[in-house]
Amino acid sequence: MPKPTKHATRKSGNKAKAKHAAKRVHVKISPSKKAHVQHGKAGKNVKRQVQHGKKHASNSKHTARILPKAPAVTAKQVIIKESVKERREKEAEAMMNEQRKHDIKVVEDVFVDSYFAEHFTAVMGDRSVDVIKALYKKPQTDEKLTEKLEMKINEVRKVLNVMNGQGITKYDVTKDSSGWLIFTWRIDAEKLSEYVNKQKTAVPASENMLPENCNDFFVCKKCYGTNMTVLPFDSAVEYSFKCSDCGGKLEMMDRQNAELFVKGLKK
Repeated sequence: MPKPTKHATRKSGNKAKAKHAAKRVHVKISPSKKAHVQHGKAGKNVKRQVQHGKKHASNSKHTARILPKAPAVTAKQVIIKESVKERREKEAEAMMNEQRKHDIKVVEDVFVDSYFAEHFTAVMGDRSVDVIKALYKKPQTDEKLTEKLEMKINEVRKVLNVMNGQGITKYDVTKDSSGWLIFTWRIDAEKLSEYVNKQKTAVPASENMLPENCNDFFVCKKCYGTNMTVLPFDSAVEYSFKCSDCGGKLEMMDRQNAELFVKGLKK
């Protein structure tokens, strides 16, 4: 039997290698093995996500420590706040009551002075003292004063406006449900006392009756002999420049003529 040559040996070796390579190339992986491989990859991804989540959680905990939550307000703290508020309200109310008592005392001291009734009756109208006595304890509207004193509302307003020109009366303006203006009047006790003392020491007393910040005055020459009223511009506007007694038109005059009327040197 002839010996194989070198060339034949090489060919048979190459064929064996090729057959072995084909076997390796055509090796099939069973489904169970594929699932095992995929599961292994998925497990690695899950481990990475878990580790990333742990890092993220640690960061959030660190942030929570830097920005702590505000402490909740306890019921005890609420009670303390309410008690402080109530105490302040009571203190404010007590101060108002003390001021009111002081004002009443000042006005009642003025009532004792004989000059007060004489001067106000002669200069501000016969019922001016009644208006002050009805008003000094509690602020009221002109309508309530009218009912209480049984006066005409124009008479009440005239007295209030004349005293307002001297700062003795003041008013607050509000609106009712229909939009109408409501004037609530009150007595300025200090101004009343100051005015009476000033008039007592003035010579003559009638020179200081006109408001200092006004140069235009109005008078009803027909009724002046009985009501002795000279109205400043602001008061005349409220009466629509008409006399509250006769309804006639008010006549304007300058300060010099108004002073002559007040002094009784001009009729």
